[in-house]
Amino acid sequence: MYTIQKHRKLARIISILVISIIYLTIPTSCVTEVEDTSVDRKWVDSLEKQQKVIIGLEMDSLCELRREKYIKNAVDSIMGERLEEMRKFDE
Repeated sequence: MYTIQKHRKLARIISILVISIIYLTIPTSCVTEVEDTSVDRKWVDSLEKQQKVIIGLEMDSLCELRREKYIKNAVDSIMGERLEEMRKFDE
């Protein structure tokens, strides 16, 4: 009997704690929006342009690596086929 009451009290304390946390976090998530100014937009635009350049360079380098990989695989495949043809020709 004592353990059941103990667990009920613990469950009640935990539920109160969880509800308190939920009520405390909800008001902080509803923040009013800040109005954009032309300075803010220019700053965001400049950051966006910089990121586009960086992403473009990264994409180009990834495409180049991928291209080299495909060329190497194609050369290996062609060499394998030619070696197989040469073996058949020698027989």
